[in-house]
Amino acid sequence: MREDEIQQVLEQYLARDISLDVFRQWFAGAYVQVRQDSDASPAASRLCSRIVGPLAEFSREHRTEDELRAQLRTLSRPFVPIRVTARIVVFGESPSHALSTNAPVLLPVGA
Repeated sequence: MREDEIQQVLEQYLARDISLDVFRQWFAGAYVQVRQDSDASPAASRLCSRIVGPLAEFSREHRTEDELRAQLRTLSRPFVPIRVTARIVVFGESPSHALSTNAPVLLPVGA
């Protein structure tokens, strides 16, 4: 099991594409698989460890589902890479002296 597989299902839950019950059932199996698989990535193991706590707090009714989502959202990939073209214009210069760049920019999800 890889971290990106866990991230993908986590993001489906956060986007409300799957229910909490579906996510919890899937995660229980993934958690056991990561713990038992000696080839599981360390990143997957760390992510599982960070998810299991908030789920346990929710199960004990120490968190609402909205609070659970907010906590889990901090574990999800926080940025989505996009490409934009930026134009820098220096006042007083002709347009032929304007600079362009096609550099990657990271924006928060939902921005």
